[in-house]
Formats: sequence, structure tokens, C-alpha cells
Amino acid sequence: MRKLSASSYSFILVAIAMLGVIGLSRGLLSFASKLLPLFISSIVFLLAIIGLAREIKSWAGLKRTAVSAGEGGTGEKRKDAGIREYSGISAWILGYSLAIYLLGFLTANLVFVGAYMKRHGSTWFETVMTAVIFTAVIYVLFDLAFNTDLYKGQLLMWLFG
Repeated sequence: MRKLSASSYSFILVAIAMLGVIGLSRGLLSFASKLLPLFISSIVFLLAIIGLAREIKSWAGLKRTAVSAGEGGTGEKRKDAGIREYSGISAWILGYSLAIYLLGFLTANLVFVGAYMKRHGSTWFETVMTAVIFTAVIYVLFDLAFNTDLYKGQLLMWLFG
């Protein structure tokens, strides 16, 4: 029996958290209030399950392609890389959450999609077009089509009352 990796535990934790969000969202009174959290948490839940399934499926491949101690070393570099990787991802998630709280959902999406793409090597044209199109699709789908009231953000509420 193989021991679960840190990423497997992360997938399990995210899946459980999303089940909690789905359960809490179902208790909201209006359809408009529950639509966005149900939609997003369902997608994230499915992605976490897919990630966990891929992780488990790769265990069989690890047995066949095990790296010998001479090739792979002690494994310390991989552990440090994992910590750095998780720290970076955690910083993006915390920053995005803070941006949603301060700037609102649509503005935070515009800023963070653009920032993430630019950080990972996209051209300015690709970055701006993708961020604008992604934000426009969310606005049209949720704000106009489903008539939901997307969170406006504390800063905008403070500035415009």
C-alpha cells in the first residue's frame, strides 16, 4: 500500500471543502444567491477528484519507473521544490481572495487572470484579450443572463456608497 502524497491530501482537502460549500450553498434562499457558489464549487470538486484519480493512477507508473538512489539523490531538492510550489500557489489564492474582497468579483477576475497569464509568459495582447473575454463571459452569463448580483467589493462600496 502506497502512502498518500502531499498533493493527494490537498486534492482530498479541496474536495471535502467544496462539498461543504455545495452543502452550504444549497441552503441559501434565492436561486441567484446559490447559483455562482454551486457552479464554481461543483467544478472545483470535479477537478479535485480528477486530480486525485490521476495521482492514484500514476502510482502504478511510479513502481515501473522508479529512480535509483544514484540518479535521484536523497530527494531533498524535490521536497523543497514542493514547498516553494505550494507557497506560490497559496500566495496566488490568498491574493485572489483578498482582491475579491476589496475590488469585487469582476475586477478581481480581470486583474488576476491578466496577472497570472503575464507572470507565466503570455504576451501583453494574449493577456489583455483573455482577461477581458473571461471577465466579459462571467459578466454576461451570471450578471445579465442569470441576473445574479456579483459581489462588488468593499473598496467600491466604500467609494460609491
